[in-house]
Amino acid sequence: MTTSTLPKSRQQLILAVLMVCSLLIWLDNTVLSTTLETLADPVRGLTAGGAPEPARDGGPTADETAPRAGAEDLTAREGADVGTR
Repeated sequence: MTTSTLPKSRQQLILAVLMVCSLLIWLDNTVLSTTLETLADPVRGLTAGGAPEPARDGGPTADETAPRAGAEDLTAREGADVGTR
């Protein structure tokens, strides 16, 4: 048998680095697996259609009642002087 030429502290450092790398690979695979499952799901995934779900009580959904970005409020501003020129 041959003896190691590296000091014990160096061996422990190498072992710690390898363990951290293994942990990061395992964590990355877990996240990737969950992401792929979610993307492949026909209800929650990429091909879900993007349409908002209808309200349970038959009323408008939150997407239908929310103001659109960039849409102006058409009510009169600054009093009743709109169009009086």
